[in-house]
Amino acid sequence: MNKKTYTDIWNTLSNVDVSHLTEDKNNLTYLSWAKAWGVLMEYYPEATYMFYDNTIEADGSVTVHCSVTIKDACRTMWLPVMNYANKAVPNPSSKDVSDNKMRCFVKCLAMFGLGHNIYTGTIFSGGSSPTTGTEIAPQVEPLSTGEPVSPTTIPCGAHKDKTYPEVFGDNLEQIDKAIKYYQSHAKDDAVKNQHLRFLRAYRVRVNTSITSNGVLA
Repeated sequence: MNKKTYTDIWNTLSNVDVSHLTEDKNNLTYLSWAKAWGVLMEYYPEATYMFYDNTIEADGSVTVHCSVTIKDACRTMWLPVMNYANKAVPNPSSKDVSDNKMRCFVKCLAMFGLGHNIYTGTIFSGGSSPTTGTEIAPQVEPLSTGEPVSPTTIPCGAHKDKTYPEVFGDNLEQIDKAIKYYQSHAKDDAVKNQHLRFLRAYRVRVNTSITSNGVLA
């Protein structure tokens, strides 16, 4: 087990704000599997997942199992098949099982950090981790769809101190070129790595806005 891989993944995904992608149902907050997967693919397109055989419990209820693998890191999670009130369903239908498999999948992603604050009931505020309302880095504004990115400080390169919208607009091709460049040149440079994270987060914002309404918010 490569502890550094797990740490790096946690530090990346736990700092992605997905609160704008959630929805509330029956006093519970949900993150859909499709939106969670879309965000994950922006950071780790090589990620894979697997569902295992269901467990039939003594009372007729069912527990589903899922694992997610990112690079050489793997985590496994389980979840009883539940109804809208979060109560186990005896003799669930195939639709119940299917829906709860995807809930389990999202829960497994939270074990890597993505949407973890939804389960803990804390407020995402950027910085090194979600908090219960204490701002770690008040000078940094969160993007509506990704990691916190300062509106005034691209940290390095030819466009240093310019804003991400000012430099990249909604040009995904230009953003992808910049990401590819910094993937090759960041290495152990903390500032360049920060810029790479911010570029990826900005791409999530642009892609989400284009997908939803064709306009960058």
